[in-house]
Amino acid sequence: MRKSVIIETEAERLEIFGVDEKMLQESGAIPNLVLTPEEIFHLQETEKQIEKILLTLPPRDQEVVRRCIDDENLEKICKDFNLPGEQIRQILFKALRKLRQSQNYSEFEKFVN
Repeated sequence: MRKSVIIETEAERLEIFGVDEKMLQESGAIPNLVLTPEEIFHLQETEKQIEKILLTLPPRDQEVVRRCIDDENLEKICKDFNLPGEQIRQILFKALRKLRQSQNYSEFEKFVN
């Protein structure tokens, strides 16, 4: 199971939402992204539910799905697994098909869409 991360700096808060801090500084638009305790709790609970659903897959499939959900670069995933991109896509496709066929798919679909 993944460990929860404690957010300590504004840069870390921005990173969670995929916001480029440098771009914001240049534009002068700095949003208020301070998470409330309730929002942090909700994120942690969501992460636990996703992990529970992913545990129904074989370990390699779990890792590929996790990394794709985290929007990790396909080239990096390929390099780490020492597999071509097409094979990673096939692993992802088969894993998602397994999830769709499981009873947990409706729960999983809420988190990735």
